[in-house]
Amino acid sequence: MLADDCEDNVSLIEAYLQNCGYELTVAENGRIAVQKMISGKPQLVLMDIQMPVMDGLEATRAIRQWEAETNSSPTPILALTAHATTEAIRSSLEAGCTEHLTKPIKKSTLLDAVSRHLH
Repeated sequence: MLADDCEDNVSLIEAYLQNCGYELTVAENGRIAVQKMISGKPQLVLMDIQMPVMDGLEATRAIRQWEAETNSSPTPILALTAHATTEAIRSSLEAGCTEHLTKPIKKSTLLDAVSRHLH
C-alpha cells in the first residue's frame, strides 16, 4: 500500500512497481491508510509523512497500536518522505517505521527496499 496525497508521487511509484509483480493500493491520507490496514492487512506500507487529515507518523503509530492490540505481526512500514534530516529519520523510526527512505527516490532504491522487507 502507498499512503500519499500527491498524485505525481502516486504515479511515479505506480510506474516504478509496474511489471514487478506487486499489487498497489493507494490511501490518500493517513486515516485512510489506517482503515485499509485494518480491513486488508497489506504486506508492506510506503508511508508519506506529510499528508492531510492524519500525517504519516500519526498513522504509523495508530497502525502499530492496532497490531499490538490484535497480536498481529508487524507490517513493514517504510517512511517515504522528502525530509532527510537526522531528526526526521529519528521521528519516523520512533513512530514505528521500519525504514526511512527519502524522495526523490530512485527506482532501484525503492525496489531494493521493498524486496528486502517482503522476502
